[in-house]
Amino acid sequence: MRSDKKKRKGYGVIHERQMGETYIGKILNPTDNILYVQLIFKQCSISIVQVYMPPNDAQERVEVAKFITDQINKYKNNNNNNNYLIIAGDFNAIVNKHQDKLHVTKQWNNNRIFNTLLDNDFIDTYREANPNKKEFTWSNGSNSTRIDYIWLSPNWTNELIHSSIRDAKAVTNSDHNIVMCICNTSDIIRNYKASTCARNNNERLIFDYASMDNDKWQGYATKTDDEFVNSNLEKLLNQDSHNKNDINSIWQVFKDILLKAAKSKIPNKKIKVGNNMAQVPTIWNQTWALHIKSAWNQTMELIKKYRTKAQNQQIEDCINK
Repeated sequence: MRSDKKKRKGYGVIHERQMGETYIGKILNPTDNILYVQLIFKQCSISIVQVYMPPNDAQERVEVAKFITDQINKYKNNNNNNNYLIIAGDFNAIVNKHQDKLHVTKQWNNNRIFNTLLDNDFIDTYREANPNKKEFTWSNGSNSTRIDYIWLSPNWTNELIHSSIRDAKAVTNSDHNIVMCICNTSDIIRNYKASTCARNNNERLIFDYASMDNDKWQGYATKTDDEFVNSNLEKLLNQDSHNKNDINSIWQVFKDILLKAAKSKIPNKKIKVGNNMAQVPTIWNQTWALHIKSAWNQTMELIKKYRTKAQNQQIEDCINK
């Protein structure tokens, strides 16, 4: 606690206790405006840079920009593609005056570090997920701007799932809104040991495909057909255009339908992961993929059999959108 009453900046990185005890390899705090945390896993490392760009201190802005540039260069010089970089914070600047500012004025703050990030194909998470949306992270009462960012290195491209801006008044009582993003790390972090899962009482669902016969597969196909009569899916497919989030939502509905039908028609049981298991069982493996392909073909044959040619064409048109 400080004894003076001066307004202070602050930032931090919050993590699960297990993450800190096991995976944090390095923590750096080179200046009051920079925090660096490196997480080291068996297959990869993830470096997180949290920054604050002071609006009126040119020297400190140079220091922050130099640190970011150094981290970008380190990332570029490592060619194994197993090092991931996240750069986040309050940059007190905007990328695009037309998209990131409520009222466009002649004077606007652009930060050269943005050019460096974009030139090196770093991902502005909010703009990637919301190409045409205008939301802001800070307001002075007369104008609003998006000055808080989360940037990802290019090898996160296929892992970014979602990014949004949330009102922070009820959470932190800050004059800045919260920028958030969700990334899928299941394909890049694979050292979640079976013994750890067992200690956490994790359960896995496994399906008994060996007990399936033609009648049971037919029952599964019929159940899948019934489940595909889904108003949410139809609404998504009938949109005039689809962005990345829409496509993710469509596939999520597909996944939920197939899993619901499988739970209903394919014998299954839950098991606890134990130390004697070389591989954590999962339904999302090659066997399951072949099963989905077979079930899908059977389902489509049923649909084509009982629907008119015009109805089948309408379905194909929806899928091809």
